[in-house]
Amino acid sequence: MLCPQLKQNLENIKTLKSELDLNLVGLEDVFKVFKNNNPSTSLRVFDSKIRKERMVLVKKIKKSVREVDSNIQTIYNKLKPLRLKKFLDSHPRSEKFEMTLGQRSKQEIVEELDRLNSAHLDNFARSLSFSSEGLYVSKEAREFVASPKFEVGEKPERLRLIRLGIKDLGLHDGATIKEIYQKADGLGLELCPLEIGPNLALNSVSVWSSSSKSLGSRLLKVATKPIDYVDDDGLLHSGLFSLFPRTSLNMQSCGCDASGKDVHKFYGNDQFVFRIPSDYSGLNWDEDTSPVNFLGVRV
Repeated sequence: MLCPQLKQNLENIKTLKSELDLNLVGLEDVFKVFKNNNPSTSLRVFDSKIRKERMVLVKKIKKSVREVDSNIQTIYNKLKPLRLKKFLDSHPRSEKFEMTLGQRSKQEIVEELDRLNSAHLDNFARSLSFSSEGLYVSKEAREFVASPKFEVGEKPERLRLIRLGIKDLGLHDGATIKEIYQKADGLGLELCPLEIGPNLALNSVSVWSSSSKSLGSRLLKVATKPIDYVDDDGLLHSGLFSLFPRTSLNMQSCGCDASGKDVHKFYGNDQFVFRIPSDYSGLNWDEDTSPVNFLGVRV
């Protein structure tokens, strides 16, 4: 239905463009003849006629272009689930998991991060090493979570997430954050809410405490809209939450300078967490039989 309509839109634009070209050529010829035959006559009226006829055609072309853009966007959106299914089917070993947001208030998140960070500092002072006791929380991460910019949902929301390396996205030569997000969007994936970062870090600590299973420890970057933060030197950065499960929660620059231009590339081993759209029905989630993964949520 949409493809024939899109084809017709494109044909309309082509016809209108040809009509406009012929119209302009014809008007220019008439204009030259009129000017030669009436050298002393004002050309203001004639020029106004040319402008009006041209504007009518230009408006028609712009309307058709908007219709084409709308139809292309509709087709693009309708094909997203198919692109996502193809991608997920081709990456069966990529870790997929669920978690529920809204179970902790903002105040509870801040207090729990403070408690775990204090436990980490106390233990580190005793043993000079990381352990299961606590969670290191960087100053930048803690300040952002406590700021008005960090908001949590008022109602519980169940999210489906996936952990992917840059090479899983097909970006084998590295990519900027903008290129990574564009690639993920093209595959049908979405960015995560900001509150995912601290909640993932807190969940990872609870797994360490409740399971003897060997857990993943790769640095994860949470794919969200870039977060503005100031480092210890007073420099402004645009970055993301990053975390070592059960170990630390930080802010990591995503390579944007003050103007928003990407100046840094991520490479194959860099791991990102993306959101699988809530309306995607291509996966079978069975919480009663699926195992608990490294984040304390069921695969």
